[in-house]
Amino acid sequence: MRWDGKRAESVTCRLVEMPGEANGWAAGLVGPEEPMFTGGSIEWSDSAALGASGSLSYTGGGRPDTSRMVRISYAASDESGGSEEAVLGTFVMEADDPSCDMGRVDGSVRLLSVLHVAASKLFPRPYVIGRGCNCVERAAGLLRSLHIPVAAAWSGRLLRQDIVMEAGESYLDAANRLLAAAGFLPCQPDAYGGALMRPAQAGSEPVWTFRTDASSVVEPKVVCHDGLSGAPNAVHLTWEGDGVSCWTSAVNDDPLSPSSVRNVGFESGVHERANDPEGETAAEVLESVKAQAAERLAAACSGYSTCQVSHPWVPVSVGDPVRVLYPKAGIDFAGCVSAMAAKWGSESHVTVATTVGRRVAATFSPTVRGGVL
Repeated sequence: MRWDGKRAESVTCRLVEMPGEANGWAAGLVGPEEPMFTGGSIEWSDSAALGASGSLSYTGGGRPDTSRMVRISYAASDESGGSEEAVLGTFVMEADDPSCDMGRVDGSVRLLSVLHVAASKLFPRPYVIGRGCNCVERAAGLLRSLHIPVAAAWSGRLLRQDIVMEAGESYLDAANRLLAAAGFLPCQPDAYGGALMRPAQAGSEPVWTFRTDASSVVEPKVVCHDGLSGAPNAVHLTWEGDGVSCWTSAVNDDPLSPSSVRNVGFESGVHERANDPEGETAAEVLESVKAQAAERLAAACSGYSTCQVSHPWVPVSVGDPVRVLYPKAGIDFAGCVSAMAAKWGSESHVTVATTVGRRVAATFSPTVRGGVL
């Protein structure tokens, strides 16, 4: 499939049986195409509790059957005969109040990922997940008890401390706490109405590069956000207690750091009170407060930068490593897809806004001074 040329596109919606004890989950339960849906949107995000949500507009002789899920698929073909098909997502539907006019019904449905089922299942009383269990297997078991299919990476991590779920917390809350204990990412939905449980991954080679050359699929506007904009280059701490008073300053004066005092031209500092330090003697207390100042400066100079590009649909997903290359604007940004928003109308042309993010860690060596008052 050639993505940088003309393409014919289609978006189809089919109703799917809700997973349950009686019917299980199988591809054969997918129904025929539903022409009543006339357009919609989907938002995916690695920071959203449900992972994916959206909406569909509809028109026809009645409301959609919201006791079933809807599966949304995308297909494209180019002028050379190449083609691509992808399932964008399978969602629980919630209908709004429709308008009726001479037998025609118009309205929209809210789309929620299958994790909505787990987020809606609440503990009626405090519940203890005992230590010693396999974290990922226990998390998967919670969702499977709700008949949600789960694809989980293997982990041998055992729960080291009991987890106490309070009344009113959800099965999804419990699953995510177990996954965090295993060093996994929060639970995410897959495209077919199941759940994914995966460990946090280190950086890897980009699976896609958004370019602005002859092979570009990027629309002209690219929006970048610098997560370090306005970060301080100095942190000053004071502490007084147990007969000891001291002060410390951690200053970024590294010539290789863009936000250092040397490169900015002036100091942009913050003053805070230190946390209770460690140590018995005045010298030990001072060293502890110095360490706090260096840590706080490093944290303040670490941030999350993003770059957003708009484009037609291409085969990338949240979590994929990608690169944005825009030489004329001086942009060469590598990171992972943190969010995507797709929308389409009755003509099925899909436009996508993709946000690429990366965490920037402080790598400079600060100068730390201090003294006892």
